[in-house]
Amino acid sequence: NGNTPKTNNLAIDEPKTLSIGQTLVRKLLRTITRYSDAHSLDRQNEIREFLAPIERRCQLRNEKAALQQLLPAYAGYTISLMTGNPLPLLIGAAALTQPDPMMDENSNVSG
Repeated sequence: NGNTPKTNNLAIDEPKTLSIGQTLVRKLLRTITRYSDAHSLDRQNEIREFLAPIERRCQLRNEKAALQQLLPAYAGYTISLMTGNPLPLLIGAAALTQPDPMMDENSNVSG
């Protein structure tokens, strides 16, 4: 039967599955929004207050990851200065070329 219209079934065929964390955060944000509307509170302020501890935790994790990424470079620099051999410095600098391990997490928090 050639009379059936063609439809884009991407949304139907491939439902977007959310992780447990994404589902939980969506429901919590929806609840915060409803609560702030019901009590005549500022939505942005309430959401900011809710997300502040999460953002602080991510900041601490970023600082820790940055330190772990820089540590080989600092160690290589120190060893190179002590021995006069540039090889440890080059090996330490190679650690700086690794991709940022926190990039995915950061995009979820700030995005």
